[in-house]
Amino acid sequence: MSAIDNSDVPSVGNWFWTVLVLGLPLIGLIMALYWAFAGGANPSKRNLCRAILIWWLVIIVFYILLFVFAGGMAMLGGSGAEMGMGL
Repeated sequence: MSAIDNSDVPSVGNWFWTVLVLGLPLIGLIMALYWAFAGGANPSKRNLCRAILIWWLVIIVFYILLFVFAGGMAMLGGSGAEMGMGL
């Protein structure tokens, strides 16, 4: 059985500060991009930031589709008043 090298594993305190920084609105985005694509980041932190960026991209695409659909419904007059749904 091979020994596991724990010297490269981030500590709980390191993860605490990482999650705190990623929760800040603009600074979190900048740091997520830096940690995801800069060469000096820990591999686990780099993978976490890449996954977070993918989730943010999925959410942005979802909201864009939602607003396009809602805008299309508004353009078509889909308020529901014509079908007896209005108050």
